[in-house]
Amino acid sequence: MLKNVIDKAKRLQGEAEADLHIRVATLERRISELQQVVHELLVHKQEPNKAPTSAAPPAVSTPPRPSLGISQAVVRHAGGLPQQPAPQSAPTPAPEPGLGATTTSADDAAPPATNPPEVTQDAAREPEPGIEPVPPSAATPAPEPVHGSESADAKADGKTLVIDQDECISCGTCVENADSVFVLPDDGCAVPVAQEGPMDLIQDAIDACPVTCIHWSHKPEQFTQLNDADGQPIN
Repeated sequence: MLKNVIDKAKRLQGEAEADLHIRVATLERRISELQQVVHELLVHKQEPNKAPTSAAPPAVSTPPRPSLGISQAVVRHAGGLPQQPAPQSAPTPAPEPGLGATTTSADDAAPPATNPPEVTQDAAREPEPGIEPVPPSAATPAPEPVHGSESADAKADGKTLVIDQDECISCGTCVENADSVFVLPDDGCAVPVAQEGPMDLIQDAIDACPVTCIHWSHKPEQFTQLNDADGQPIN
């Protein structure tokens, strides 16, 4: 009975070894197939990166020239056959007008240089037909004189600086702006004591007066005068 057990064990061991060999062979075959697939994929991936090789142009076969026979060669050497003239290219026909661009030489393309007609002084002054000549005075108006402030213009016009003391409120604004021209007595109204001075400061005093009682006038006597520069009343 022990012998049967041993034989059965050996048989099972042999079957197991055979089955193992079969499985190993199957795995090796599958590994080989996978390696072949991987190799094909790598080759296929590298093929697009290769620069395409340009195909060589087909060779143009030149037909062989016909050889001359002995008799023809002898006759040609003796002058019996005429020499064949060299082939000439056909002349290029001139293009018809309007059908394309025409080729011109450098002399035809560039027009001859011509000097511009000389314009004389009389011709330059002569007006074109239908256009009336403009007199020089109308064409170039005289520049306007440059004026300074309103006080400078009034002084230049011969006007007199005056204060209407009937309107003056004795605020002293004129003295603050131009103390060399205006004075303000303790008991009285402001008085201009000079007709000369910085015209810009005089104009500032006129503009700053709250009651606008400072004037330039050709008739200073029309404005009321109540006191002089010392504050003394004027009869």
